[in-house]
Amino acid sequence: MYFDYIGGIENEHFYIDNALDYLKNNEFVIEVKKEEIPYYNSNVNRTYGLTMKVIFTTTIFKKMWDYVKNSEYPSSKIKDLVCSYYMLDKIDPLGIKKFVKSKKELDEQEKIRDEDDER
Repeated sequence: MYFDYIGGIENEHFYIDNALDYLKNNEFVIEVKKEEIPYYNSNVNRTYGLTMKVIFTTTIFKKMWDYVKNSEYPSSKIKDLVCSYYMLDKIDPLGIKKFVKSKKELDEQEKIRDEDDER
């Protein structure tokens, strides 16, 4: 599976450098690197994301599939289960939940983004 910053791990919601260091040694991650998010998809708080290639064991992938198979778009929900900050309380196959920023930090960042948008 291939993941990028779109719906993935980015510095707005994650401690991206810590997550990167962790994922470099993750058994399921074949390749991971930090990349700048293009200006048209970035904001003041969202400037870098991780791109990565991941291969899960059949057992873990089946567990993920069983969780999403009845949703409207199950193949896109699989990606959410892997690295979307709002889904990691469901299943956390990569073990990255610990790198999600706190609600307080996200709220503070949102204020900064709103102020930046007003300029």
